[in-house]
Amino acid sequence: MSLHPISNQDEIREEFSNAMSAMYRREVPAYGTLIDLVKGVNAVKLAQDKDMNDALSATDGLERISEERHGAIRLGSAAELSMMRRIFAVMGM
Repeated sequence: MSLHPISNQDEIREEFSNAMSAMYRREVPAYGTLIDLVKGVNAVKLAQDKDMNDALSATDGLERISEERHGAIRLGSAAELSMMRRIFAVMGM
């Protein structure tokens, strides 16, 4: 996590996502292996398919296909749910 002040919702979401990814990689080492495998497969495919590489490069596609997405946060109580509602509101979600 960075030490500079975070000034907008995009930066907050990015910092949150990076922290979640790092935590999950520590807790589930196979997840890190999977992400590395996906990046390798993407690199090989894009090196083999110039048209696809060019099409993705013309948009934000290259960044988008490599972006990690997290789909679940487990909550155990109403207080945790309330806290996460506030956190997501700060991130504009």
